[in-house]
Amino acid sequence: MEPKHGDYFRAPQHLTQSQQQQYLARDEDLRRKYENGRCDTVIEFPDELKSTIALPAITRRIVNELIDRQLEGWTLERMRATKILDFNDWSVQLV
Repeated sequence: MEPKHGDYFRAPQHLTQSQQQQYLARDEDLRRKYENGRCDTVIEFPDELKSTIALPAITRRIVNELIDRQLEGWTLERMRATKILDFNDWSVQLV
């Protein structure tokens, strides 16, 4: 998962086989409903995956970068402007 502005804050997360099946079922459902539908942002995740996988991984990644590494220049205003805090807008890619 990563914010749309780039991969610096990428938040990789491993999925179990069951979680992968939930993701793929949602992706298939979106493709049936919409011509170009895809489950490629966090907002389109099934609720269970959003709350148990996406949000904790994204939060952990932001905290690790901003607090543990004490990145210079990443103010709250800059995070809002680059939409890092808009978790629903983060892109998703299964690898």
